[in-house]
Amino acid sequence: MGMMSAVHNEYSDVESEDDALKQVGFGPNQGVPSIATPSINHYESSDHNVQRYGIGAKLMMQMGYQLGTGLGANQEGIVNPIETKLRPQGLGVGGIREKAVISSDSEDDFDVKTKSTVEFSKPTYDLFSAIDELERKGIDVPTRYKEIADSQHSSKLDLERTFLRLTEANSEIEKLDSQIRTLNYGIESDTARLERESEQLSQSEAIIALLDEFRGKESLENTTLILEKLTIQFSNYAGIEDIFITLVSKYLSKLFSKAEESEPEFLTLSAWALYYRRIVDFAEDLLLNKWDLTILNLLRERVLEESHSHDKNREILSFWLDSPIIINSDLAAQACDESIISPLLQKLVNSHDLKRGLNSEIFGYLESFQGDRYVVDLCSRFRGYLLKSWQDFQTQHDIWQYYVTNIRLVLKLLCESKDMLANIDITFDPTCNEEILHSIVKVLAKASEPLAKDRGVVNVIIDLAFELNVLNEDQLEILLQFSVFNPWIRRLSRDLEILDDTGSSKNSRERVSKSFQHVIAYLYSKREDYPQLEPIFVWYINSALQEFKNIHNNEPGLRSVTLPSFKGNELLLEETIISLLSPNSPKEANENGIPIHKLVATFKDVVENYCLEHQLLLVPDKKGPVSRTYVIKNTITGKETKCQIRSNVLWVGSAIDNLKPISLDLLGPYLA
Repeated sequence: MGMMSAVHNEYSDVESEDDALKQVGFGPNQGVPSIATPSINHYESSDHNVQRYGIGAKLMMQMGYQLGTGLGANQEGIVNPIETKLRPQGLGVGGIREKAVISSDSEDDFDVKTKSTVEFSKPTYDLFSAIDELERKGIDVPTRYKEIADSQHSSKLDLERTFLRLTEANSEIEKLDSQIRTLNYGIESDTARLERESEQLSQSEAIIALLDEFRGKESLENTTLILEKLTIQFSNYAGIEDIFITLVSKYLSKLFSKAEESEPEFLTLSAWALYYRRIVDFAEDLLLNKWDLTILNLLRERVLEESHSHDKNREILSFWLDSPIIINSDLAAQACDESIISPLLQKLVNSHDLKRGLNSEIFGYLESFQGDRYVVDLCSRFRGYLLKSWQDFQTQHDIWQYYVTNIRLVLKLLCESKDMLANIDITFDPTCNEEILHSIVKVLAKASEPLAKDRGVVNVIIDLAFELNVLNEDQLEILLQFSVFNPWIRRLSRDLEILDDTGSSKNSRERVSKSFQHVIAYLYSKREDYPQLEPIFVWYINSALQEFKNIHNNEPGLRSVTLPSFKGNELLLEETIISLLSPNSPKEANENGIPIHKLVATFKDVVENYCLEHQLLLVPDKKGPVSRTYVIKNTITGKETKCQIRSNVLWVGSAIDNLKPISLDLLGPYLA
């Protein structure tokens, strides 16, 4: 009402009203006209014409004029209204050139005479919309302003002043209306707050009265009764959760310690959890509630402070997370990973001494919680330890013992967990395969007698290949050929030649012979343990026997046995061997390679392999052309034949100049 009065006072300078306007309903305290029309309200249905022709059109329609009919009682007047043009809003006189007529006296006259007739409309101020907007808000607009809006003779100054007065009034009304709404909203908020505070105060007094009933009667049973009443009667009280936790805190630790083995304590905690469910809203439970948080804190203290095995810890965690005592199991499980499992794993990792063996419980945790950041930390620690171990491996006196004590257990557990570790985003190979190969090649390169004295490194190679699957078949064969057996054969040849040339004593010969026998015995034992290695062991045993026989006979033209080679070299440099061990290294054809290996074999390799399998001995013919003529001898019957291998064809006969081709599968019967 204050707002209405303010607006009315603003227009108090115009008190007189036109009688005709009063008759059609524009008197004081009337917001809109009230005279009924004979059929339809043409004013309401002709807003466009009202906007176009002014308030006069509005008055005519309310007095009975119908669109499309002539003026006057007998409708004999004009039908269409006189057209007028209004300037755009805010545009002054002279802003629009309405009509310009340009004529010339003659088409051939270049001195054009121009006659212009210019008509201007009055500046346009949308008074009608401003008046209608005020009236819709319940404001009585003085008749004087309506007359100015309707008159064709209103001056520009009157139109401008009227429009400004109306828009200012409308802005003021909107401002006041906004302030009123703001004040009303504040009043409603304060009222609601006062009501809530009053209700809270009333509930607080009731809670105090309830607690006073049990003052001096504290017990586990009475606490359960109080919790039940509180959660039924005061579930909406703002501080009910804090009151609940305060009441149970005195007994919670004791109940927790016995709940796993004692049914009464377990049932009491379950009942309390049920009461707590009445005061929590699961739909909005995005954070762990205070009850679950309290239980998890007790659980964390038990698991981290007490020494349990992994299986026991898993049993404890499963018991509580799956029990009805935990209210929000999903959130509790997430919090358990962060606050219990991760610190537990970190504790195990930090306190673990890898040199004394690996605690398998760590891998139990890795299996259960693969995504934990401590898994990556642990793998990094393993890798660093293994890198250091393989470096130290090169300097050890007892290679095998150091490998078993310091490396094998860690490596074995990592290999067993390979599939699990593959699911973890780590950027390194946990087995340090490259470091393994480098270390082994270096140890073999400096080993004095890898098959006689330093046999431990051969055991390491075999263990890595067949027990841990760290080395593949290609890598195993390359290491054995070029780092173990080829050097052994050549060292044996050198020792035998030295003994033969110098006429060494019988003891020296017996020493070399005994060492040779020990190596042969070792290879036979490994052949039985690892049948996969039998062909290569047998081949090198036969090669060693042949070398022993050749040097012992000491006949002119006799040469050493041909060993597997790479690009013509039997003894390779460390860098070359490491390059061959690379998984991406291409394997080139090797005429003298062993057929069972992945190195490409020739027909000569096939013949040699056939002879090994059929108790036939293939040796170079000491009287024939080098690398062209051989002697094949049946070791059982003693029968032998000369042979040559030409263009993948085997030629045999009693003499070099009388050879004939033969199928390889007939060679056995031929020498039977």
